[in-house]
Amino acid sequence: HEMYETFKNVVDEDFEDSFSKSKSKALCFWGKEDTATPLYTGEKIAGLIENSEFYPLDGDHFFFLKHADFIAQTIRKQCKDETQ
Repeated sequence: HEMYETFKNVVDEDFEDSFSKSKSKALCFWGKEDTATPLYTGEKIAGLIENSEFYPLDGDHFFFLKHADFIAQTIRKQCKDETQ
């Protein structure tokens, strides 16, 4: 019961202000068929972060399992670009 209450509080919290204040580079990967955190949520978050790139990928909440190589490659490329 305690874990559920904690989870409920986190889910209900509004992070909009935090995202909009972010100055960091953000790569936002999102599952197009995600019903737990729908695509529009990812689009909104990416839109709030000034320096972000949004990658909608086929799949649900666990899209990253079938796109691990693409995600890793994209992150590696971003890190390499940042150091040059």
